[in-house]
Amino acid sequence: MESLPIAEIILISFLMIFAVHQISRVVIGENADTYPSGILIAGGLFYVATNDISSGIAASLSAAAGHYLSVFLCKRFNWHEKNKP
Repeated sequence: MESLPIAEIILISFLMIFAVHQISRVVIGENADTYPSGILIAGGLFYVATNDISSGIAASLSAAAGHYLSVFLCKRFNWHEKNKP
């Protein structure tokens, strides 16, 4: 089985965590995702899929970056405020 290029792993992990965090913050108004488990799941899934530890580490780091960017954007644009007039 061919392993994915690191750039694809990083992009997929980043977008996956970013999307989950944005959806939970904007739609629900609070964190519905569990940050540490999301990071570990992203890394674990890529490690299992590719059997390559560097892919798992890249996925975990990218997922963490996606989460922190999402948190920054929520705070910057007040997206985390649920139904405030």
